[in-house]
Amino acid sequence: MIDPKALDAAFGRVLAQIALLLGDGDVIAIDGKTLRGARDKGKNARTQMVPAYAARLRLRLTLATVAADPGGELETALEVLGLIGLSGKVLTAEALHCNRRTAAAIRQGGGYDCLALKANQDSLLSDARSCFGKESHDHPVTRQPEAGHGRNETRTGTLVSAKGLAEHPEF
Repeated sequence: MIDPKALDAAFGRVLAQIALLLGDGDVIAIDGKTLRGARDKGKNARTQMVPAYAARLRLRLTLATVAADPGGELETALEVLGLIGLSGKVLTAEALHCNRRTAAAIRQGGGYDCLALKANQDSLLSDARSCFGKESHDHPVTRQPEAGHGRNETRTGTLVSAKGLAEHPEF
């Protein structure tokens, strides 16, 4: 039989070593996931999880189960952010995590946010798209060709001013 206290101490040492491997600029992705085929008997709701994934290490740092109530994924993601050291890290998130509460939690922890806006916030997305109509040749642009999943794509990133979007009611 394994001694629970010894296991806890050993696991704590492993986690401390993993934390030392994370450095400034490391990317940590937060993204809610729904487990397919994982339903409680008698319930229609699938199990939802929010992991924090360290990209360079290819390691999941933490995983939390989402409460079934409305807004559960966002609240769980905020809890996950409180469990990991954010200082100097770049946190990525998308869709419903593109909001001022997530951005504030990341910045308060000393991290940098990279939040992807999706169509689930249509009014905010429309206003963000209008910023691109104002772009000039002075705005930095980067292009990254990618191949995978049977397709070739080129991702393009353009830096434009988004003044006023932080006050948008959907953000």
